[in-house]
Amino acid sequence: MTFIKAFGLFIIITLGVTAGNLLSNFITMYMAAKALEISTNEIRQKNKENAEARNIREAEAAKERARRQEEQRLAREKREREDAQQRQVKKRLNETCDYWIKEYNRYKSDANRAHRDVACRQAGRPFN
Repeated sequence: MTFIKAFGLFIIITLGVTAGNLLSNFITMYMAAKALEISTNEIRQKNKENAEARNIREAEAAKERARRQEEQRLAREKREREDAQQRQVKKRLNETCDYWIKEYNRYKSDANRAHRDVACRQAGRPFN
C-alpha cells in the first residue's frame, strides 16, 4: 500500500469515527434535552397543582377566619346588649329603691318600709 492510499484511508476512517462520535453526542444531547423538558413540565404541573391546593387551603382558612370573626362579633354584640339590659335593670332597681326610701322617710308606714326593704334588697343596697 502506498503512503497516499494509507493516508487517505486514515483520513476516511478518522472522518467516519468523528462523524459517528458527533452523531452520538448529538443524539445523547437531544435525548437529554427531551428528558429535561419532560421533567421540567412535570415539575411545573406539580407546582401548579400545589399552588391550586394551597390557594384552596388559604381560601378555606380565610372563610374559617371570617366565620370565627363573625361569631365573635355576634357574641360581643350579644354581651353588649345583655350588659345594657343589666344596666337598665340595675338603674330601675335603684330608682325603685330610692323611691321607697323617700316614701318611707316621708310617711314612715310599715307598708312603705316593707316595700323599701324588698326594693333595696333587690337592688343590692343597704336601706337604713
